[in-house]
Amino acid sequence: KRDYILYHRKAPRIVSEIESRADSRKIWERVYERLRDITQTIFNGELERGYQCYKSLVIELDSQL
Repeated sequence: KRDYILYHRKAPRIVSEIESRADSRKIWERVYERLRDITQTIFNGELERGYQCYKSLVIELDSQL
């Protein structure tokens, strides 16, 4: 639950930062690829690994923007 609350605080800023950049399309393409891989991991039954990968993606985006 704590991660969910944290994500809702960070997500609007992350999206705004990405959208304000000239290379936003490339960033969104990379995010999409990562999310596609995470989704496949979850569908393969690796729920904890998928969750950790998603959490890492959010942390990475937050720290880079």
